[in-house]
Amino acid sequence: MQTTRRNPWVALDASADPLDLARRLQVAHSTVVEHDGRVPSEVRRVVLDSWRRTTRAGLTPDDQRAPVVIGESDIDDARQAHPLAAALPAIHQAVGRVAQDAGHLLVVTDATGTLLWAEGHSAIKAAAADLGFFEGARWSEDAVGTNAIGTALAIDHPVQIFSGEHFVRTHHPWVCSGAPIHDPETGAPLGVIDLSGPLRTAHPMILGFVTSAARMAEHLLAERVHRRDRVLHEALLADLEHRSHARTAVIGPSGRVVACWPHGWLTGRIDPPVDGVVALPDGSTARADVVADGAGHLVRAADVAPRGGTDDRLPHGASASAGVAPRVPAALLAGDDPTGTPAVDRLSIELVPDGATPGLRRPGERHDLSLRHAEILAVLAAHPGGRTGDELARDLYGPEGNPVTVRAELSRLRRLLGPHLRTRPYRLAATVDTDLARGLDAARRGRLAEAMHRCPAPLLPRSGAPAVVALREELDRAMRAGAAIATDAATLLAWTRTAAGREDPGAHDRLLGLLPADDPRAAAIRARLAAMQD
Repeated sequence: MQTTRRNPWVALDASADPLDLARRLQVAHSTVVEHDGRVPSEVRRVVLDSWRRTTRAGLTPDDQRAPVVIGESDIDDARQAHPLAAALPAIHQAVGRVAQDAGHLLVVTDATGTLLWAEGHSAIKAAAADLGFFEGARWSEDAVGTNAIGTALAIDHPVQIFSGEHFVRTHHPWVCSGAPIHDPETGAPLGVIDLSGPLRTAHPMILGFVTSAARMAEHLLAERVHRRDRVLHEALLADLEHRSHARTAVIGPSGRVVACWPHGWLTGRIDPPVDGVVALPDGSTARADVVADGAGHLVRAADVAPRGGTDDRLPHGASASAGVAPRVPAALLAGDDPTGTPAVDRLSIELVPDGATPGLRRPGERHDLSLRHAEILAVLAAHPGGRTGDELARDLYGPEGNPVTVRAELSRLRRLLGPHLRTRPYRLAATVDTDLARGLDAARRGRLAEAMHRCPAPLLPRSGAPAVVALREELDRAMRAGAAIATDAATLLAWTRTAAGREDPGAHDRLLGLLPADDPRAAAIRARLAAMQD
């Protein structure tokens, strides 16, 4: 008979008696933490590893008070300055009712485990405050031992901690479930969403709720970054239209290069500006001016002298006449065909969304795409010079494809795109930005973390269109090549959680070499590697 494998991150099964489990865990806590005895079977590996880290940090199971690092008079300023302030209404909408119905506190922290927001029933909140669980207090592992907030940050994974699994005895009457939220640009933790309450309110599903809320917050933050990137693109275009064309780029607040002229001049991430100056990778410096109401900076390097009276960094046929700044096609900044029609609008096509429907975005609106329309847009975006009806028929249906069928689909698609879908050949007359193109570009440049952020799933996995299958395989090859040269544990860990990465033994092997021997994730990586080698 097949048995169901228990989720190692959840503290109890739905059928478990919470009070009986609490008694057994408290005995186990005393056996291991206080008397250094044999580890009972009730103690999960993630908890045991946390107890060991806590002991090494010099903490004791006595009444360990959480340090207060943000005073009451400063908490509002800390909240307003934190990136998660923008996601708080959505977090509340996602799990606020769950917290209320379960008799839990809803807590959001910063990346150090310091509580910034805590809301719930007044009686529960007062009981938590007696333990030092209130806004401004830090609940990292090295401050108060094993708990869902500190442990989730320590292992970078959602986790539920129940009763005697807490390191400090005074926390044993509580259950807490925490999930980290990550910065969509850097992948670094921004904080934790946590639901905490008395033991009688414990339920395994609560961890799933906070995990979903954390993913939703990350998607919301990623959408804000996407909108900010569009604003910064426009700022760069506006600057290039009103001045001579030196090397120019726009960067976000973290120093990530959003776009540049000429294309490819500056990539990746640079240190944020200091007093209006940034250091460039070649050792030189450049001026950095705030643009787009503080959304980022415009970076200008020294002009490069033109050759023979013509700046060969300009689009073909554009003259650098005195006093006249030639117009730069917006498509060139995005890496599209520089000889195409100058863009009159910006289309953002989402072909590799994480668990969502493919979509078409324009300023202020988004439209879901059918699979066939997503396939057509994927092909046209990959061929900015255009495709004939016969070529599109082969791209979508293979050698036996019928151009008449393609024309019917394009007619329906034109209702959405209007004048931005041109004919003879079929092409997109707009600045086209796709997550696929950005993901491919990042992977080819060895920026695997950015590539996975851009393309968190396979390209249109239900599509059998030959051209889409080829693009999907190209993305997979680029990702695998990026994984083969990745050298940091965080990137490899994220890669091994993807569909392709889970079957990559080389990445698992290199990740084991980077993780500390006592890292709680190492055992799972070893087990998965062993299964692949069987």
